[in-house]
Amino acid sequence: MNKANVLELQAGSHTFKLTEITRNNIDTKTLKTKYSELYKALLKVSTYFKFDIL
Repeated sequence: MNKANVLELQAGSHTFKLTEITRNNIDTKTLKTKYSELYKALLKVSTYFKFDIL
């Protein structure tokens, strides 16, 4: 689905949905060596896909 750039697919009575999710994570290894005031500077962004069958 991702290679074909299709985000939602209807197959019979089922709907398949591919959703891209982006979230921010704290790099805790770096946070332990730095001050807590640097929280925002240490955010790591990760992106993943969520696959739903509706």
